[in-house]
Amino acid sequence: MRKNKDMPLDKPDSPDQAAPAGPPKHPNKHLTFIYIFILVLIVIGIVVVAATSKTSAPGAVSSSTAPAEVSITKTGFMPSAVSISAGQAVVWVNNDSSLHLVASDPYPADNNLSLLNSRTPLTPGQNYSYVFNKAGTYSYHDNLNPYAFKGIVVVK
Repeated sequence: MRKNKDMPLDKPDSPDQAAPAGPPKHPNKHLTFIYIFILVLIVIGIVVVAATSKTSAPGAVSSSTAPAEVSITKTGFMPSAVSISAGQAVVWVNNDSSLHLVASDPYPADNNLSLLNSRTPLTPGQNYSYVFNKAGTYSYHDNLNPYAFKGIVVVK
């Protein structure tokens, strides 16, 4: 019971009297700040992971573009024409059971772009690459099948 009429109703008269039910008047602001801080860190982490996953794969031949691949099969170069940017590489992969020798046109001189020539035959499963640094159109052939296996690289 109240001893004094001026005493507020919500204060207990004695320690034995229970406090009024309901949420506390001042919620724990410290815990709320911690929860918000953790949520912000999670969002920042997701953004960083998403941004870094869009970078180029390690081991790329040029700084920004992966090499173009040409498969050497029993019927020829596949594709027979590729278009690339200056500074990009072309990789020829021998997917045939025979030997093949990538060489610059014209046959038999092989001298339009002599640095393109693979020098030794590619065995089955072996590959050869060349980086084209200058714009132009470069024709090539298989020196072991010069009339059947022909290709073109267009460098922009």
